[in-house]
Amino acid sequence: MTGEKNIFAILKTDNPFSSNAAGDPRAARYPDVPGLGDDVFHGLQTLFAQKKQHPHKPCAAAVLGEAGSGKTHLIGRLIEQSQSAAFPYCFAYILPFIDAGQGFRYLLREIINNLTHTYAMGAKHSQFDFLAGKITITLLISAANDAGSEKIRRRALKFQSAPPEILNRRFIPEVMKANMVRYGTDCLLKRNSELHPAFVNVLLQYCFDESKRIAAKQWLMGRVTDARDNRFLNVCDRSGKTPSELEQEAQEILASLDILLNLYGRPLIVFFDQLENLHNTEQIKKFQSMVFFLSDIRKAMLPVAFFRAQDWERKFKLKFDDFCSGRFKANLSDLKGCNRRQSLELIRTRLGTALDDVETSNEMYPFYPGYEDKLHKMLRAQEMHPRQVINRANSLLHEVLHQAPNVRTPEQILENALELRIEEIRINFDHYPPDEARLSLALELYLDNRPDIYPYHVTDITQSSGKAKFVFLSGNVNLPRRKAIPTGFIIDTEFHHSSVAAGIRRGIAFLENRPDAKAVYIRDGRCPFHGPPRWERINALLETFLELGGVTLFLDQEHAPVWYALTRLQFDIQAGDISAPGVGVIRLDYLKRFTASIVDGDAYPAFKALDAYLASGNK
Repeated sequence: MTGEKNIFAILKTDNPFSSNAAGDPRAARYPDVPGLGDDVFHGLQTLFAQKKQHPHKPCAAAVLGEAGSGKTHLIGRLIEQSQSAAFPYCFAYILPFIDAGQGFRYLLREIINNLTHTYAMGAKHSQFDFLAGKITITLLISAANDAGSEKIRRRALKFQSAPPEILNRRFIPEVMKANMVRYGTDCLLKRNSELHPAFVNVLLQYCFDESKRIAAKQWLMGRVTDARDNRFLNVCDRSGKTPSELEQEAQEILASLDILLNLYGRPLIVFFDQLENLHNTEQIKKFQSMVFFLSDIRKAMLPVAFFRAQDWERKFKLKFDDFCSGRFKANLSDLKGCNRRQSLELIRTRLGTALDDVETSNEMYPFYPGYEDKLHKMLRAQEMHPRQVINRANSLLHEVLHQAPNVRTPEQILENALELRIEEIRINFDHYPPDEARLSLALELYLDNRPDIYPYHVTDITQSSGKAKFVFLSGNVNLPRRKAIPTGFIIDTEFHHSSVAAGIRRGIAFLENRPDAKAVYIRDGRCPFHGPPRWERINALLETFLELGGVTLFLDQEHAPVWYALTRLQFDIQAGDISAPGVGVIRLDYLKRFTASIVDGDAYPAFKALDAYLASGNK
C-alpha cells in the first residue's frame, strides 16, 4: 500500500473530525490548542488556589459558552490539571439530576463515585484513596505514639509521600482491625464533634479493612444497603428512613467529607455540566440549594457551573434567586471562539493524533497540498467555535477521501452518536452507577416513540407519585384488534431486601387487581438480587409475580449501557452538544423520529425481550 493510500485508509477508519462533541471529560481527549480558552482556564486555576488558601471564603463560579465552544474540553483540562497542579485539588463531574426529591442523594452518590475511580492512564489509586491513605497514616502514627511502638511509627512515616500505597499494606493483625477502627473513630470525633459518627466508622473500615471496601463504598454513596451488609459494616438500617431523612443524611455525609477534605488540604471542585437539562422550578430550586450548600455552608467545596450563554441570559439568570445569581456573577467568565490561527492548529492537532507515527509530506496533509484554498475559505470567519471548525474540517476531509460531499441525515448522525455513547458507557461502566430515574427516562423515550407500523403501542404513560424507592410507570398497551391492556413497569435499583420486596409486591398487586394486565420488573443487573436462602421470601414473591404473568428484565453489562446511552443522548441533545454540517444543531424532535425509525429490539437487543412481551397477545 502506498503512503497516500495508507494514510487515506487510516483516516477512513479513524476520522479525527467525525465526533464534534467532547463526551465524558474524564476520558481521553484531543490535545489542547494553545491560547484557546486559556484565560478562563487560568482564571479558574487562580480561584481554586484562593479556595485552598482561604477555605472560609464562600465562592462559586460559572462559565458561559455556546454549544460547541469547548466547555467540556475545558473541564477535561481542569480535571487533568487537578493531580499535577502546585495546589492539588479533587474533582467531581456531575450531570444533572432528574428527580429533585433525591437531589442531595444524587449529589453524594456522584461525588463519591467520582472520588473512588481512577482516571489517569495506568493509575492504581483514586482521589478517595489519597484521602483514606492520609487518614490511615495519621491514625497509625497516633496509635503508635500512644502504644510506644516506634517500629509502626517509622513504617507509617515512609508512606507520607505516597499515602494511597499504605492502604494495601498489612500493618496490623486481622484481629486488630476492629480495634483500630474504634480507636480512629474516637480520635476523629474528639477532634471534630461535627463529623457524622456512622460516616467516620464506615470510612475507617474502608481504610483498615480491604475486605469491606466494596460495601463501604455503597454505604458512603448513600445507598440503602441490605441487612447483611449493614451488619457487616456495623451501621444502622436506612430502610425505615423517609426520603427527606435520607436527603438530610446525604447532606450530613457531604458535610463530614468536607471537614476531612479541609483538614487534609484538598478542596473539592464540583463541575456541573449540561444544566440545560434542568427544566422545572423544583429542579432549579434544588440546584440552588446545592450551590448554597457547597459554596456557603461548606469550606472545602467549590461549585463551577457550565451554561450555554443564551440559557444563562434567558432562563437561569431570571429563575435563580439573588443569592445564587450573585454567587455566579462574582466569578463569571465567557469562552471565546477560535481565531484563524487557532482553527488551523485545532485541525493540525487532530490530524496529528490520528496519524501518530505516520510520516506525511505536510503536517496538514491531506488538506495540504491541493485543498488549502478550500480549507482557508471554510475558515474565513474571524471567529468560530471549535465545533464549527471540526464540522467544516469533517466535510472537507470527506470530500478529500471520497471525492463527494459529506451528506448525512439526522438519523445517521444520531445513530453514530448513540453507538459512541454505548461504547463509552460499556468501557467505563462503573462511571455510570445504577440509576432508576435514568432507566425510567430511557423507557419512556422508547415507548413514546414506537412507529405506526409497530406491533404494539403504549399510551397514557404516567408515573405514580409517592414515597416509594422504586419507580412505577403505568400505561395501556394497544394491540391490533385487541382491547387496551393495562401495563405496569417497576424500575428498581435498590439494594435493601424490603425495598426490593415492595417493588415486586407493587407489581403483584397491579396484576391481581387487573386480571388482563401485564407487568414488567426492570432492574439494573449490577444491583444484587440474592437467591435463597438469603432472599428466600423475595424469591417467592418474584415467583408469584411471574406466575401472574409478569416478566423480569435484569439489564446486564451488555444491555444496560444501551438504556443509559439513550438517556445520555437526550441530555446531550438538550444541551446542544450534537450537530453536523448541513443539519446544524440536532433538536429533540429529531431524537424522537430517530428513536421511532431506528431504535427497536432488532437493532438493539437490549429492547428485544421488552418488545416480545408487550407485543404478545397473552400475558
